[in-house]
Amino acid sequence: MKSQSLFILGRQQLIGLAELMSLYGEGVRMVEQTTAIIDCSPNTIDFNRIGGSIKLCSVLDTLPTDDWQAIQQAVKDLLTDRISKLSAGKITIGFSVYNFRTTSTQVMSLGLSVKKSLRQNGRSVRFVPNVSAQLNSAQVIHNHLTRDHGFEIVLCREGNRTIIAQTTNVQDIDSYSRRDYGRPKRDPRVGMLPPKLAQIMINLGVGADLSNLILLDPFCGTGVVLQEALLMGCQVYGSDINPRMVEYTKLNLEWLGHNFYIPEFRTPPLEVQDATTAVWKNHFDMVVSELFLGPPLTKLPNKDQLESIRQRCDSEIEKFLINIAKQVPKNTRLCLALPAWQVADNQFIRLPLLDHLSQLGYNQPSFMQHFKPAGLIYARLNQKVARELLIITRK
Repeated sequence: MKSQSLFILGRQQLIGLAELMSLYGEGVRMVEQTTAIIDCSPNTIDFNRIGGSIKLCSVLDTLPTDDWQAIQQAVKDLLTDRISKLSAGKITIGFSVYNFRTTSTQVMSLGLSVKKSLRQNGRSVRFVPNVSAQLNSAQVIHNHLTRDHGFEIVLCREGNRTIIAQTTNVQDIDSYSRRDYGRPKRDPRVGMLPPKLAQIMINLGVGADLSNLILLDPFCGTGVVLQEALLMGCQVYGSDINPRMVEYTKLNLEWLGHNFYIPEFRTPPLEVQDATTAVWKNHFDMVVSELFLGPPLTKLPNKDQLESIRQRCDSEIEKFLINIAKQVPKNTRLCLALPAWQVADNQFIRLPLLDHLSQLGYNQPSFMQHFKPAGLIYARLNQKVARELLIITRK
């Protein structure tokens, strides 16, 4: 059986899928909305740079059935064989089930049955109980299920087949929290870009190869994109119209250099510039940025006020796109977070400029043909100002 990797996608599944396609090409296959699979070993994947998938798993087997009893027996046989090859010591196992109509009680029953079977074979086994059909990242981490003698077995239904996989990596939730809330300078008035989303945007803007690349963030804010790019091995260059934001970015990146391993860290070039008129004199290879999102909103304004905000954002962002188009070579990729306003659940008002990107001098990369307009919107339930991810290349 060829090596395959199964990704458990995060809450924004289409965004997670687009990220994987940007990194690994169009051989990425989505499995029943919540998971994706590619033909390569997990050992070849730098999971720490991926923001849109919460787990990485090694595919162990694919069964030609979705019958629960047959799956249970197959899992017992597979685990018995794998555990027999381990040294003595207590085994810890947990189960997560995706794309099945199962309850936590059914998953618990499966786990206890497997535990009993393994004990009959002379092994000491601890089972991690389920409160839902899936274990979350914290449960996997705190129960050491990706370490020696630890197993999280993932069952994923695909049509009438069942993928059996073992989790090899989970998102480092503690590191994300530290990189978000531990920074010395944060400002909710200019937006709070999550580090996880910044990673996704970088992967969408760069593709697989980060080596020797310089990333420009022309709306750097408090420096989250630059921070994540440095951790991923890029060189960075930033600017912002607000001198206070440039100073915040400088302090945050200095904090990053003292608290995380970045080889030969130096504070990158940072400039006070209006991105609609700026001339960036330093070289850069790609552009990743959260652009002007308009004022933060806890409730939607009336129709006329919302249209005024929309037109202002559209005008400023269009000026930026025209300006930077003069300064980047052909085929340079940009990943930009634009505002979109959620007027009802999963219904958004978008920027007018999205309808004439070609006239502004841009195309979209080929993998984006798999996604409908408004397909890559990052939003929480009831969030009024969402982020639409735009991936474009200079004509």
